[in-house]
Amino acid sequence: MKMSNLNVESSGIEKLIISINLNTNRAEYFMSIFRFIQFNSSLLNHAYNSLNIIYSLSNYSLINQQILNLFLKSCLNLDEQFELMHSFVEFLDYDEPIQEETILSVVRQGLDCADTDSDSVSQIAEAAHSAHIHTHTHTHSHSHTKHAKAQSRLKALKLLIFYLRLAAPNISHLLLGFDIHKPLNNQQFYNAGTKINYRGGDSNILSIVPRNCLHSIIRILNCFLRDPTLLNKTPQTIELCYEIIFILCSDIRYKTQILNYLRNEFDFINLNLKKIPFKLNEYDEEANTIKRRQALKESNFILCDTTNFINKPTMKINDNDQLMMMMSDDLILSLLSIYSWSIQLTCIEIQQLISGRMKQQLKKLLHTLTDSLSLASKRGEGTSGGGGGGDTSRLFTTNYSTSNNNYSSNHTTTDSFLFMNNSNNPMAKFKSALIDQTVVDNQKTDESSKLFYFLNFLNLSQTVPFNLELNFFDPSLIENVINSCKISLIEEYSINVHLFDLKKLKQILYNEIKSAPPTMNVSKSQLINELKYILQNVFDRNQFQLTFHYKKKYFDSFKLLVESFVQLVPNEICPLQQRYSSVYLMSKALLNKVLVNENVLAELTYQSSSLLFTLIVNLRKCVSQLRRMKYLSDMNMSVIGQQSASQTNYINIINLPNLVDLFKKIVQYLLDTTLTNYKVRTHLYAAILNYLLIFDAADQPDENEYRKDIEYYENIRILLSNMNNLLKIICTDSCEGLNIVTMMGLTLLNKIIDLDPTNPKWLKYLNDNGYISCIINTIKNTDNDLLEDSFNSQTSNDKVLFIFETKLALFSTIAKIPYGAEMLVKNGLISCLSQCSLFSLRIKFDRNIYAKRSAAYLVHLLHQFYQIFFPILNLFILILNTMGSNNIEIKTQVSKFVLSHNETFLHILTSKVGDIKMLEEIKLVTCLLYKLSPFDLLKFEILGDKTGGEHDSIFSRIHREILNLISVYFVPEQLKHLRKEIEHHSTNKQNLIKLTNSLFAQIASNIVSYSTNVMKVSQQKIPLLIFSAKIESQQLHPYSPTMMQLNSKYLQLGLLIDFLKYSMENLDRNIELEAELSHKSKNVTDLLEIERKQLVGENKMFDRMADTEKQLHLKQILTVNLKSVRQDISTYRLIIERGLLILWRHVEFYLTNRDLNLPSYQLFRTDFYSVDQGLEMENKRPIRYTVDSKSKEEFVKFKQDLDAVMGANFFKKCLDVEQKVQSIKHDNFIGIVSKRIQKIMHLISN
Repeated sequence: MKMSNLNVESSGIEKLIISINLNTNRAEYFMSIFRFIQFNSSLLNHAYNSLNIIYSLSNYSLINQQILNLFLKSCLNLDEQFELMHSFVEFLDYDEPIQEETILSVVRQGLDCADTDSDSVSQIAEAAHSAHIHTHTHTHSHSHTKHAKAQSRLKALKLLIFYLRLAAPNISHLLLGFDIHKPLNNQQFYNAGTKINYRGGDSNILSIVPRNCLHSIIRILNCFLRDPTLLNKTPQTIELCYEIIFILCSDIRYKTQILNYLRNEFDFINLNLKKIPFKLNEYDEEANTIKRRQALKESNFILCDTTNFINKPTMKINDNDQLMMMMSDDLILSLLSIYSWSIQLTCIEIQQLISGRMKQQLKKLLHTLTDSLSLASKRGEGTSGGGGGGDTSRLFTTNYSTSNNNYSSNHTTTDSFLFMNNSNNPMAKFKSALIDQTVVDNQKTDESSKLFYFLNFLNLSQTVPFNLELNFFDPSLIENVINSCKISLIEEYSINVHLFDLKKLKQILYNEIKSAPPTMNVSKSQLINELKYILQNVFDRNQFQLTFHYKKKYFDSFKLLVESFVQLVPNEICPLQQRYSSVYLMSKALLNKVLVNENVLAELTYQSSSLLFTLIVNLRKCVSQLRRMKYLSDMNMSVIGQQSASQTNYINIINLPNLVDLFKKIVQYLLDTTLTNYKVRTHLYAAILNYLLIFDAADQPDENEYRKDIEYYENIRILLSNMNNLLKIICTDSCEGLNIVTMMGLTLLNKIIDLDPTNPKWLKYLNDNGYISCIINTIKNTDNDLLEDSFNSQTSNDKVLFIFETKLALFSTIAKIPYGAEMLVKNGLISCLSQCSLFSLRIKFDRNIYAKRSAAYLVHLLHQFYQIFFPILNLFILILNTMGSNNIEIKTQVSKFVLSHNETFLHILTSKVGDIKMLEEIKLVTCLLYKLSPFDLLKFEILGDKTGGEHDSIFSRIHREILNLISVYFVPEQLKHLRKEIEHHSTNKQNLIKLTNSLFAQIASNIVSYSTNVMKVSQQKIPLLIFSAKIESQQLHPYSPTMMQLNSKYLQLGLLIDFLKYSMENLDRNIELEAELSHKSKNVTDLLEIERKQLVGENKMFDRMADTEKQLHLKQILTVNLKSVRQDISTYRLIIERGLLILWRHVEFYLTNRDLNLPSYQLFRTDFYSVDQGLEMENKRPIRYTVDSKSKEEFVKFKQDLDAVMGANFFKKCLDVEQKVQSIKHDNFIGIVSKRIQKIMHLISN
């Protein structure tokens, strides 16, 4: 009942079989059935039915776990266990191969009606009657002893496979020789006859290892490897044996022991790989001539009529071609399956050898896999076998070279010989759909290795069956009938494929025709013809399903093999030159195979593109390593001072022109697969992107010495020649959907534009076709809502986040040139971002976020927000830098974003910094605001109910908060405290102090630059003062209480002077550090061990590197550090220049006007940007300055304090700084401003 697919959970019979006899405490019924297996010689049918019962019991999930316990509990002793186990061994052993049924026997059922030419119902009935007789005869043949033996062997193998996939230990492990009393990860396997201590019960028994099922399976496979022609008769047995070996080797618990046993005792996997391609023919001419002639007449596997060809005297057919003609489709399917298992076993063996560091065994296996001589020697053995055997690869090829075939130029090809009359035989085209007919002999290149043989073996193309077009039957009803005839092959053949029962379908349709009313206008002969058409169409569907299954299984295995070879095998086993050559040739061969074949299956196209992506990634890695080796080689030669004659020319190995040819084919592949699955385009986008990165400066060993090759411009030429079609595909994917293909399309588009940024063709195409506007609109219409929902619901949506980041990266690349930045603004990018409510989420985070209980979670969310906010700020800064500081229109557009999200900016400026990310946020915000200043020059459009006064109020608040930052980032003690706070909250301490100090300097530089912009002189010559006329320097008053009340209302001039001195000290320190790093970079070999450890840190891989690699690694670290130090020098120089400028304006105002009682906070009004501000101040100026508000003694004290703080040492330090930065900037700005300050102070004193 269970095997009939009835929906029955339990019939009660299974419980009776496994019931325990209370008297004997044994499962008597179960053991009685099990013991019939022992009589497989005398009572073969009983043994076969007994095995069927046990196999049927395995279908009950509640019983299959009890089989082992029942067996062990019911056996009287160990000898009885061994005796019953041996009965399974006898099932598997065979001395004479017995012909087995194959999977295609199911497909062929019912084709007798399709092949008949009868036009009458009586002939259909006769065909059905003959089919019944054939079925009866076939059933009678099953009772034959040999046939029952073969079926019993298959059933036993399937039983082993079924239980191996269940929880261990089970009955299969016991039958395969496992010691079930030991853990699975502590098993040992021995050959039969080995004496071991077997633990049975409570005592150890010295016993001889009996033959088990594993020994029998290995024996069957060894027989197959010695005589591959066994595949003609026992394909299912061999395939199932391979599957059992694979299941055992893939179980992580005991695969090490199994692989060691197979390797040490039989060298099974290596021997199996050597035997590929299998010789499926025999070369003993005298012994096999009669067999071949008889096979041509009687074989069930001949797919076309060959009588006419045999009798033709002009056809000279050698033995190999005859046997190739005789190879059935059943054999080809079995061969594909066996190759799949063999490839997967090879992958497992490679992984095991690498993890076990068995280098010699791994070299041996890879030599068999990649050496071109291994296949050539194999073919040579076939040629030397006599009888004109020839090349064994010809078993799967029909396109022979002229020098290798035995035909004359005017003879018919093997392809026509094999598939002649295929219109009458629907199975004739099956072989060409499975096997690639274009495999040629190529023993002169690396492409003759087994690795390439596996690729060339399979044909990727396949014709998809057409839909039914019926004249008399209802198509929808016929489709329902066809679906009702669906059968599964999982139970019988262990493959997950559903086919249609042609025999059942034919019977149903025949009954319909037979019961048709006589008054029907359609003749029954017409219905019969349409019945033939339906059966033929359903057969094509079955054929397609089988073909697809075996092709996909084979190609998945091959893909796994290539990935294991290129990604896992270390360079010491496979040299870099050989790896590069193999990866390049494999990429080329794969592209040729995909581009040549038409009607490639969609699933195989996806697998092919995935494999191509893997190959291109590893190709890029190989090129990078080869360039690195060339760079190291040049370093060694420069140290030695001579050029070695045997030095490897790595550039010739790379051969960039060949890579360009490969790139052409990848682009062509993309253009040819526009209508395929989007996953295919995703892989191709990633492959093209990795290829273009080969020519990127970041992939070079030394970016400073990078020079663009001619191939760089050749790649651009290829892209330009296919610009319209290529950009249409990429931009369509970039504008539609939220998936991986969108992100990869945007990334590739970004890279293509970055390759040739000065060429306006790319941007003009995007702008003219509306793609830029479309991408911008997706931010407002889609991304904003999705990201906002993600943050509000506190569920991460990485997909939308990554796509949004990719769009901003594309905009940043476009904004690098003025045309691109202007194009983004005209397409409404800034307006779109201003309308996004997403950026208002920043105010939901507390200003002192680390004081909250849930600080860790909130900080994590805040850092996710930074992934969106930081690129936006960088984009606006880049647009302002590209368009220039004098472009008021662009600055006005960007300021609208600040006005729309003013609460966010104010919240950031007033929040407490707790980690390095928050510090970077302050840096970006102050940089953007400094670029927009002074705000009074911006021209605003009145929108809605907003007025100019409201704009002034917003910018006044922002102005105050920026000046408030001076009390933090201009005071060294405050910076010290903030540095400790950041270090406390940071998990990664490496280079933290250096990064923090650099950010401090950049923030201070932004504040100083902002202050300089807002202090521009108005028409009335009244400057906007920031610092009051007090010199509360730490040098003079170290414990002054006013130093603890620093804010924008109490900023003192002494604070600026102290910060200038602090900046000069840091500048001196960085200049000295730059000189030291430059010296170390030029003399890397002279570094002390302690200096190397300081540079490397905790990098454990450094000690394993070669000396030249260590030198390159140290030089790269020094280059990065040197670049950072030079940036800090530039930042501190800018701080000193603009700080001195601010100091000069304040000193000049206070000393020349003698008005020390003019506090700067009086100018902080909400309308200080009004047009009448200057006139109002000018009118009040004479009144203020005529009043002597301070005594002369206070003014003299201010002068004395100023002289004390800014004495000769201060101005001498300014001159020293000027001389040190002379090489960076030649305008003498620091010296000029310091001399002006000194001159004013001297004049006022006099």
